[in-house]
Amino acid sequence: MAMVQTETCSKAFGGTVEPLGFDFQVVNSPTPYVVLRLHAQKTMISENGALMKKTRAITSEMAFGNGEEQSLGGKFMSAIKRAVAGEKFLTQHFKNTANIEQDLVIAAPHPGQIVAVDLHQCDQEIICQRSAFLAGPAGTDIVPHVKLKIGFNLFGREEFIMQKIKGDDVVFLNVGGGIYADDLEEGEEIQIDTGCLVACTKDVKIDLARSGKISSMLLGDDGAVLVNCTGPGRVWMQPMPFARQVAVISQEQARQGKPSAFSSEKR
Repeated sequence: MAMVQTETCSKAFGGTVEPLGFDFQVVNSPTPYVVLRLHAQKTMISENGALMKKTRAITSEMAFGNGEEQSLGGKFMSAIKRAVAGEKFLTQHFKNTANIEQDLVIAAPHPGQIVAVDLHQCDQEIICQRSAFLAGPAGTDIVPHVKLKIGFNLFGREEFIMQKIKGDDVVFLNVGGGIYADDLEEGEEIQIDTGCLVACTKDVKIDLARSGKISSMLLGDDGAVLVNCTGPGRVWMQPMPFARQVAVISQEQARQGKPSAFSSEKR
Protein backbone atom coordinates (compact mmCIF):
# COMPACT_ATOMS: atom_id res chain seq x y z
CA MET A 1 0.00 0.00 0.00
CA ALA A 2 1.46 3.33 -1.03
CA MET A 3 2.11 6.06 1.50
CA VAL A 4 -0.53 8.78 1.64
CA GLN A 5 0.68 12.35 1.90
CA THR A 6 -0.73 14.50 4.71
CA GLU A 7 -1.54 18.21 4.42
CA THR A 8 1.06 20.52 5.97
CA CYS A 9 -0.45 23.90 5.04
CA SER A 10 -3.61 25.65 3.89
CA LYS A 11 -4.15 27.38 0.54
CA ALA A 12 -2.79 30.68 1.86
CA PHE A 13 0.56 28.92 2.45
CA GLY A 14 0.54 26.97 -0.82
CA GLY A 15 -1.49 23.89 0.18
CA THR A 16 -4.86 22.62 -0.97
CA VAL A 17 -7.22 22.77 2.02
CA GLU A 18 -9.12 25.90 3.00
CA PRO A 19 -10.13 25.94 6.69
CA LEU A 20 -12.94 28.15 8.00
CA GLY A 21 -11.63 31.34 9.57
CA PHE A 22 -7.93 30.53 9.79
CA ASP A 23 -4.86 29.52 7.80
CA PHE A 24 -2.03 27.24 8.92
CA GLN A 25 1.44 25.95 8.20
CA VAL A 26 2.80 22.87 9.99
CA VAL A 27 6.57 22.82 10.57
CA ASN A 28 7.84 19.37 11.60
CA SER A 29 11.60 19.86 11.46
CA PRO A 30 13.56 19.84 13.65
CA THR A 31 10.80 20.05 16.29
CA PRO A 32 7.07 20.26 15.50
CA TYR A 33 4.91 23.35 15.71
CA VAL A 34 2.05 24.86 13.72
CA VAL A 35 1.67 28.51 12.71
CA LEU A 36 -1.99 29.56 12.82
CA ARG A 37 -3.18 32.77 11.20
CA LEU A 38 -6.54 33.55 12.82
CA HIS A 39 -9.08 35.70 11.00
CA ALA A 40 -10.96 38.40 12.91
CA GLN A 41 -12.91 37.09 15.96
CA LYS A 42 -11.82 33.49 15.31
CA THR A 43 -11.31 31.20 18.32
CA MET A 44 -9.01 28.16 18.51
CA ILE A 45 -8.81 25.62 21.33
CA SER A 46 -5.74 23.59 22.27
CA GLU A 47 -4.45 21.36 25.01
CA ASN A 48 -3.01 23.19 27.99
CA GLY A 49 0.63 24.23 27.70
CA ALA A 50 0.81 24.09 23.90
CA LEU A 51 1.23 27.84 23.38
CA MET A 52 4.53 28.92 21.85
CA LYS A 53 3.71 32.47 20.66
CA LYS A 54 0.77 34.79 20.09
CA THR A 55 0.15 38.41 19.25
CA ARG A 56 -1.28 40.68 21.96
CA ALA A 57 -4.65 40.95 20.22
CA ILE A 58 -5.22 37.23 20.79
CA THR A 59 -6.70 36.60 24.25
CA SER A 60 -5.93 33.40 26.14
CA GLU A 61 -7.91 31.70 28.89
CA MET A 62 -8.38 28.28 30.43
CA ALA A 63 -12.03 27.27 30.09
CA PHE A 64 -14.61 24.48 29.91
CA GLY A 65 -16.39 23.62 26.71
CA ASN A 66 -15.42 23.59 23.05
CA GLY A 67 -15.08 27.36 22.58
CA GLU A 68 -18.63 27.90 21.34
CA GLU A 69 -21.61 29.26 23.26
CA GLN A 70 -22.83 26.54 25.64
CA SER A 71 -24.77 26.36 28.88
CA LEU A 72 -22.76 25.82 32.07
CA GLY A 73 -24.04 22.24 32.23
CA GLY A 74 -23.10 21.68 28.61
CA LYS A 75 -19.59 22.98 29.21
CA PHE A 76 -19.17 20.77 32.28
CA MET A 77 -20.34 17.63 30.46
CA SER A 78 -18.05 18.48 27.54
CA ALA A 79 -15.10 18.72 29.95
CA ILE A 80 -15.94 15.37 31.59
CA LYS A 81 -16.17 13.61 28.22
CA ARG A 82 -12.87 15.14 27.14
CA ALA A 83 -11.17 13.97 30.36
CA VAL A 84 -12.46 10.40 29.89
CA ALA A 85 -11.15 10.54 26.31
CA GLY A 86 -7.64 11.24 27.62
CA GLU A 87 -7.46 15.03 27.39
CA LYS A 88 -7.23 17.59 30.19
CA PHE A 89 -10.39 18.77 31.96
CA LEU A 90 -9.82 22.35 30.78
CA THR A 91 -8.64 23.55 27.39
CA GLN A 92 -6.87 26.73 26.41
CA HIS A 93 -9.02 29.08 24.33
CA PHE A 94 -7.38 31.63 22.00
CA LYS A 95 -9.54 34.35 20.44
CA ASN A 96 -8.48 36.96 17.92
CA THR A 97 -10.16 40.12 19.23
CA ALA A 98 -8.77 42.30 16.43
CA ASN A 99 -10.38 43.13 13.10
CA ILE A 100 -7.38 41.87 11.14
CA GLU A 101 -5.53 38.55 11.00
CA GLN A 102 -3.32 37.64 13.97
CA ASP A 103 -0.68 34.92 14.40
CA LEU A 104 -0.74 32.10 16.95
CA VAL A 105 1.95 29.40 17.19
CA ILE A 106 1.16 26.06 18.87
CA ALA A 107 3.91 23.54 19.68
CA ALA A 108 3.67 19.77 20.09
CA PRO A 109 4.26 18.40 23.62
CA HIS A 110 6.89 15.86 22.53
CA PRO A 111 9.21 15.00 19.61
CA GLY A 112 7.49 13.72 16.50
CA GLN A 113 5.15 15.38 14.05
CA ILE A 114 1.94 17.38 13.92
CA VAL A 115 -0.68 16.07 11.50
CA ALA A 116 -3.43 18.24 10.02
CA VAL A 117 -6.67 16.35 9.34
CA ASP A 118 -9.61 17.88 7.46
CA LEU A 119 -12.70 16.53 9.26
CA HIS A 120 -14.93 17.81 6.47
CA GLN A 121 -13.38 15.16 4.22
CA CYS A 122 -13.83 12.47 6.91
CA ASP A 123 -17.62 12.73 7.43
CA GLN A 124 -17.09 15.13 10.35
CA GLU A 125 -15.32 12.73 12.70
CA ILE A 126 -12.28 10.53 13.23
CA ILE A 127 -11.35 7.95 15.87
CA CYS A 128 -8.00 8.63 17.61
CA GLN A 129 -5.72 7.34 20.32
CA ARG A 130 -6.03 9.06 23.68
CA SER A 131 -4.24 12.42 23.97
CA ALA A 132 -3.92 12.67 20.17
CA PHE A 133 -5.68 16.03 19.99
CA LEU A 134 -3.42 19.09 19.89
CA ALA A 135 -5.58 21.94 18.58
CA GLY A 136 -8.63 22.80 16.53
CA PRO A 137 -11.17 25.54 15.90
CA ALA A 138 -13.95 26.37 18.36
CA GLY A 139 -16.75 23.83 18.01
CA THR A 140 -14.45 20.80 17.88
CA ASP A 141 -15.79 18.12 20.24
CA ILE A 142 -13.73 15.37 21.89
CA VAL A 143 -15.66 12.42 23.35
CA PRO A 144 -14.70 8.90 24.52
CA HIS A 145 -14.81 6.04 22.02
CA VAL A 146 -14.57 2.64 23.73
CA LYS A 147 -13.28 -0.37 21.84
CA LEU A 148 -12.76 -3.03 24.47
CA LYS A 149 -12.50 -6.81 24.73
CA ILE A 150 -11.90 -7.57 28.41
CA GLY A 151 -9.69 -10.61 27.95
CA PHE A 152 -7.28 -8.74 25.70
CA ASN A 153 -7.35 -5.41 27.52
CA LEU A 154 -6.39 -6.98 30.87
CA PHE A 155 -3.13 -8.31 29.47
CA GLY A 156 -2.25 -5.65 26.91
CA ARG A 157 0.10 -2.81 27.84
CA GLU A 158 -2.05 -0.04 26.38
CA GLU A 159 -5.58 0.87 27.42
CA PHE A 160 -7.92 0.81 24.48
CA ILE A 161 -10.27 3.61 25.35
CA MET A 162 -9.93 5.92 22.37
CA GLN A 163 -11.28 9.36 21.58
CA LYS A 164 -13.64 10.57 18.88
CA ILE A 165 -12.93 14.02 17.45
CA LYS A 166 -15.98 15.61 15.84
CA GLY A 167 -16.21 18.80 13.80
CA ASP A 168 -16.34 20.27 10.32
CA ASP A 169 -12.89 21.80 9.92
CA VAL A 170 -9.15 21.09 10.12
CA VAL A 171 -7.79 19.74 13.43
CA PHE A 172 -4.23 18.99 14.52
CA LEU A 173 -2.98 15.74 16.06
CA ASN A 174 0.19 14.75 17.97
CA VAL A 175 2.20 11.92 16.39
CA GLY A 176 5.26 10.11 17.77
CA GLY A 177 8.11 9.86 15.26
CA GLY A 178 6.80 10.23 11.71
CA ILE A 179 3.44 9.51 10.11
CA TYR A 180 2.36 6.68 7.82
CA ALA A 181 -1.14 6.39 6.38
CA ASP A 182 -2.96 3.64 4.50
CA ASP A 183 -6.15 3.92 2.47
CA LEU A 184 -7.95 0.60 2.89
CA GLU A 185 -10.34 -0.86 0.34
CA GLU A 186 -13.63 -2.49 1.32
CA GLY A 187 -12.79 -5.62 3.37
CA GLU A 188 -9.02 -4.99 3.30
CA GLU A 189 -7.50 -5.73 6.71
CA ILE A 190 -4.24 -4.74 8.40
CA GLN A 191 -2.91 -5.38 11.92
CA ILE A 192 -1.22 -2.61 13.91
CA ASP A 193 0.55 -2.47 17.26
CA THR A 194 -1.84 -0.89 19.77
CA GLY A 195 0.59 1.96 20.49
CA CYS A 196 1.19 2.72 16.82
CA LEU A 197 -2.42 3.38 15.83
CA VAL A 198 -2.94 7.16 15.74
CA ALA A 199 -6.34 7.58 14.08
CA CYS A 200 -8.76 6.25 11.50
CA THR A 201 -11.86 7.37 9.69
CA LYS A 202 -15.15 6.26 11.24
CA ASP A 203 -15.93 3.59 8.61
CA VAL A 204 -12.84 1.58 9.55
CA LYS A 205 -13.81 -1.40 11.72
CA ILE A 206 -11.52 -1.71 14.76
CA ASP A 207 -11.08 -4.90 16.83
CA LEU A 208 -8.43 -6.25 19.17
CA ALA A 209 -6.65 -9.48 18.28
CA ARG A 210 -4.19 -11.76 20.07
CA SER A 211 -1.01 -12.19 18.02
CA GLY A 212 0.63 -14.90 20.13
CA LYS A 213 0.02 -17.40 22.89
CA ILE A 214 -1.84 -16.66 26.12
CA SER A 215 1.47 -17.02 27.99
CA SER A 216 2.89 -14.08 26.03
CA MET A 217 -0.07 -11.96 27.07
CA LEU A 218 0.32 -12.96 30.72
CA LEU A 219 3.96 -11.88 30.59
CA GLY A 220 3.01 -8.52 29.08
CA ASP A 221 4.85 -9.21 25.84
CA ASP A 222 4.92 -6.16 23.57
CA GLY A 223 3.00 -6.92 20.40
CA ALA A 224 0.96 -9.71 22.04
CA VAL A 225 -2.18 -7.68 21.37
CA LEU A 226 -2.72 -6.05 17.99
CA VAL A 227 -5.40 -3.86 16.46
CA ASN A 228 -7.29 -5.27 13.48
CA CYS A 229 -8.32 -2.48 11.11
CA THR A 230 -10.70 -3.43 8.31
CA GLY A 231 -11.59 -1.08 5.46
CA PRO A 232 -12.93 0.91 3.85
CA GLY A 233 -11.25 4.06 5.14
CA ARG A 234 -7.98 5.70 6.05
CA VAL A 235 -5.70 4.70 8.93
CA TRP A 236 -2.91 6.91 10.34
CA MET A 237 0.04 5.25 12.16
CA GLN A 238 3.08 6.41 14.14
CA PRO A 239 6.40 4.49 14.20
CA MET A 240 7.53 5.67 17.65
CA PRO A 241 4.78 6.35 20.23
CA PHE A 242 5.88 8.77 22.94
CA ALA A 243 5.32 6.15 25.67
CA ARG A 244 7.80 3.90 23.85
CA GLN A 245 10.31 6.74 23.58
CA VAL A 246 10.07 7.30 27.34
CA ALA A 247 10.46 3.56 28.04
CA VAL A 248 13.57 3.23 25.85
CA ILE A 249 15.25 6.26 27.47
CA SER A 250 14.33 5.14 31.00
CA GLN A 251 15.62 1.60 30.39
CA GLU A 252 18.92 2.87 29.02
CA GLN A 253 19.39 5.23 31.98
CA ALA A 254 18.58 2.40 34.39
CA ARG A 255 21.16 0.18 32.64
CA GLN A 256 23.77 2.90 33.14
CA GLY A 257 22.76 3.40 36.75
CA LYS A 258 21.51 6.93 36.17
CA PRO A 259 18.26 8.43 37.57
CA SER A 260 15.47 8.59 35.03
CA ALA A 261 15.06 11.88 33.21
CA PHE A 262 11.31 11.34 33.62
CA SER A 263 11.40 10.78 37.37
CA SER A 264 8.96 12.89 39.38
CA GLU A 265 11.40 13.14 42.28
CA LYS A 266 12.73 16.60 43.04
CA ARG A 267 16.39 17.18 42.36
